[in-house]
Amino acid sequence: MAGYVPRELDKFFVIVLIYEDSLSLAGFDDLHILSSEAPQMRYRRLSEDGDYTFGNQVADFYKDSPDAVGQAVLTRLRLGRGEWFLDKAEGTPWDKVLGKYTSSTYDAAIRQRILGTQGVLEIAAYSSTLNSETRALSVNVTINTIYGTTTVQATL
Repeated sequence: MAGYVPRELDKFFVIVLIYEDSLSLAGFDDLHILSSEAPQMRYRRLSEDGDYTFGNQVADFYKDSPDAVGQAVLTRLRLGRGEWFLDKAEGTPWDKVLGKYTSSTYDAAIRQRILGTQGVLEIAAYSSTLNSETRALSVNVTINTIYGTTTVQATL
């Protein structure tokens, strides 16, 4: 993997690959292999609509910050199990945990996804609210990360 040279098409995509003790980021004509001894994280910021942001160069990225870990948590929660073509087992198991009288089930699944996110040390505070009329689940979580504390708010 260290000798990987991105093709012309690769420079428009950011691919995150997680190996045993290292994180590899490939994209934009470069490849970085980061060891767990010097944790580093770089995430492209998302717009209010959930799309990648472009045009602001370095300002389009979170780098080594609690916000980078927060965005990783948010994107992991929004990924449903079976949606990622490379690993159908990856994702939040919404189909198994949502339904009537399942707050303890979905809260446990959400907490597990959060704690399984790279850079998360612990959950400092957690709350969720299910609006049965709109069928929306709102989650508010404060997490301690390897870079500091951040709050993630999401409607799922």
